[in-house]
Amino acid sequence: MKKGVLILCFALVASLGPASGREQLEKAAAQGNAEAQFNLGNLYANGEGVPKNLTKATEWYRKAADQGHIQAQNSLGRLYANSDAIPKSLAERHQLDKAATQGDATAKYSLRDKYAKGDGAPKDWAKAVEWYRKAAEQGDASAQCSLGWMYANGNGVPKDWAKAVEWYRKAAEQGHASAQNNLGVAYDEAKGLPKDSAKAVEWYRKAAEQGNISAQVNLGLMYDEGRGVPKNFMAATKWFRKAAEQGDASAQNNLGVAYGNGRGVPKDEIEGLAWFNIAAASGDAGAVKNRGIMEARVGRQLTLAAQQRSKQILKELEVAKQSRPPTQPNDSAAKISPATETPKGSGTGAIISSEGHVLTAAHVVAGAKRLKILTSQGIKTAKILRVDEANDLAVLKLVDGTFSALPVAPSRKVRLGQTVATIGFPNVDIQGFSPKVTKGEISSLNGIGDDPRAWQISVPVQPGNSGGALLDESGNVIGVVVSKLGLKAARATGDIPQNVNYAVKSTYALALLEPYLGANAPEPNDGTRKLSFEDMVAKAQPSVVLILVY
Repeated sequence: MKKGVLILCFALVASLGPASGREQLEKAAAQGNAEAQFNLGNLYANGEGVPKNLTKATEWYRKAADQGHIQAQNSLGRLYANSDAIPKSLAERHQLDKAATQGDATAKYSLRDKYAKGDGAPKDWAKAVEWYRKAAEQGDASAQCSLGWMYANGNGVPKDWAKAVEWYRKAAEQGHASAQNNLGVAYDEAKGLPKDSAKAVEWYRKAAEQGNISAQVNLGLMYDEGRGVPKNFMAATKWFRKAAEQGDASAQNNLGVAYGNGRGVPKDEIEGLAWFNIAAASGDAGAVKNRGIMEARVGRQLTLAAQQRSKQILKELEVAKQSRPPTQPNDSAAKISPATETPKGSGTGAIISSEGHVLTAAHVVAGAKRLKILTSQGIKTAKILRVDEANDLAVLKLVDGTFSALPVAPSRKVRLGQTVATIGFPNVDIQGFSPKVTKGEISSLNGIGDDPRAWQISVPVQPGNSGGALLDESGNVIGVVVSKLGLKAARATGDIPQNVNYAVKSTYALALLEPYLGANAPEPNDGTRKLSFEDMVAKAQPSVVLILVY
């Protein structure tokens, strides 16, 4: 995956209104008003109400900068650092003026050409440093960040990462996002500082939360590689997505890799190929290569589907961009559309009819605006049909398709000590999206406080197992995993509970499911056909689903 880059810290210059106000600006500027001189420089720099002329912009910025105007000093540094379109010094201009008035044809041509195009001499890093330093020493964060960049790259000054870090830190502590990212790079790559991945993550996060694209990519990589933070593919994908939705091609490629491999998101080759298409259109070499590999893997029909999906993503991004309030932070792009939204929670469910009815826990889908279900046939949408909050049960319905289903058996024949198991998706952000099997026994025929509605089970479960089917050795659903004893019990007893977990009995589920079963539901296995545990799991697995809640 491609890493984000060290970024230069240019600030945007402000613009000032209509041409009718230009005359007043010019009068005030001619009288020595520094603010007016700065704003007049902005007009020429941006070509607003006047022809764009960076030479004139430079003159007015310099007049204001010479009076100590911080923004003008920063803008002047920015022009020298970023443009081939300003004179190295006014002395050069004056020399051309003098030569031109004395009849030097070459000088006349040069001067005319510079004024016509707004052009000047090549960029002058030393002059950029001079003006950035003036503004930086007065506390301007953008100039401090830019001066740090000059030292980091050896432009206009000897390359010196220690000095770069000094200026980055001054700007970063004022909340300057680019400086925060660059300080993260310094810690990450041991440039001017001892290597400290945790500190790198800290500064990347500050910048990423302000919408800084490079920081979002860098933070995603830290999570992806487990540097400075525990490895967490879901968190990595979250930050790649934020940068991808702001147009970063490397992040778009990384997001394609995540979908293509089911890394931090459910595996979806069409979605992955769609992001490869978008990144490749920006010229990302890795995406071009990955697109070719993926197209060969999925075939012509799915390649066409991915192309349509690419168009849909770009349309959603454009709609979101146009509808975003001007004051909204850049990183709100993660909320742009249901298609690219990050789930707020997850759980497990079991398909219990061929028509796609899903049994799960009510708390898994509480507050859901949308549901996506990862099935053996791919990602499906679902709606909530019925909720029994008292017993913590819910019935969902997959929108389309025909499915392999698990039989639901009455709970009256369940015995104390019998072997049970569950298949689920615990902690998907850490453990991934492949199903996990755990095995145990019925520890008690009643739940917490002798609640007759639940079993106590020794099956190990984690967050994300909620809603999963409790299976007997024949593969029948005899309960739904709903809870475990945790920290509250530990505080009450002074001891951490070991595998004390609970499942609602299937009897209560059958009452809720009655309107939806019938001919579409398989008959329970009465135990006459003996299956090995491994065969039972293999048979049940296609009916177990991951529920993503939005």
